[in-house]
Amino acid sequence: MPRNRKRECPACFKQVRSDVLKTHCRIKHGMSDDQIDALKNYSCKYCKKHFSRSINCRYHELHCKPRKPGDVSYRHDFQFGTGTERNGDFEEIFQGFDHTLVVYRKQLANDNNMDNLKIAVDDAITILQKEVAVRPGMKWYFVLTLTFKKAAHEEEVTDPPVVLNMRPKTGFVATNYERHLNEAMEDITEKIDSFESTGSGWIVDKFQTLDLKIATYAPLGE
Repeated sequence: MPRNRKRECPACFKQVRSDVLKTHCRIKHGMSDDQIDALKNYSCKYCKKHFSRSINCRYHELHCKPRKPGDVSYRHDFQFGTGTERNGDFEEIFQGFDHTLVVYRKQLANDNNMDNLKIAVDDAITILQKEVAVRPGMKWYFVLTLTFKKAAHEEEVTDPPVVLNMRPKTGFVATNYERHLNEAMEDITEKIDSFESTGSGWIVDKFQTLDLKIATYAPLGE
């Protein structure tokens, strides 16, 4: 069953749910955002190198894994990536058992600029390429949270915000993710246009968050 993994707080060593660790460090220990971002609580099971993000660690392990049982030809200072790649500023907010489901979130600019939204969508390519490298295949889709306002009464805003779920896509190592991301942006645009064309006078107010949901997919026979 999906669950949030617990991680050890580097300041007090208390076990804290991964989705609230940053808040815990900020409130309980007065740590700055830069200090929190620098935390490295994931370690490679082969060379023990530390990483601040789960996907960076798993992607590193893919390349660090000994080629044969007992093979120690790889160096203990093996470097594949710096361990601090920001992955387009998509942060993991949920992790299911054994990584079968993972959710990433990108905080948006709280504006209604479609060009900025397109850039955010394109930023997901690094996460997609890393995630598919450590899976047999995957199903993925975006969830956009935004608000709409009345064109004639701009103080009237949708509350709660509107959540738009995009059509899921299937991906493998050889998939053209640039094309898939362009198609995803078209899907987002269609859903926004559909909401605005209901005749209620709604127009986009602010884009808030863009979630990327990824689940392991193993085709029959794999």
